[in-house]
Amino acid sequence: VAEEGKSLLPPKAMERVNLLDCYCAFVLASLIKLGLFYSLVEVVKRAEQSISVMATILIGELLHLANSILPSEYFVYSLSLPELIASAMSFDSQAERNRASEVINCLDRVHQMKKEPVKPSSLYLKLTLEQ
Repeated sequence: VAEEGKSLLPPKAMERVNLLDCYCAFVLASLIKLGLFYSLVEVVKRAEQSISVMATILIGELLHLANSILPSEYFVYSLSLPELIASAMSFDSQAERNRASEVINCLDRVHQMKKEPVKPSSLYLKLTLEQ
């Protein structure tokens, strides 16, 4: 219950800087500037099915993390999705178009799951959150 509460409830001191978030933001910003999203989109389009699924989940998680801990000017670098949308609308290859469409649908589902609030599994924490 205590671990679940720590993950669901905000910390008491909101003005304190979280050094782990700062480190994650630095590493993520560096990887984005080096073209991580462009490379992952290429992996999604060209790799076999199992690797493509893992890369799709990684893109969704990284987009969510970038949106939550990075300033807005870094989010511009993560916009490699127009390449993915162009592949989904391309008339060159039916297989590439289908895979790109599936990836876009999966990214939408990941976004919807991340948007939903976390539901407590214990009754005590549920009652505490309702107060």
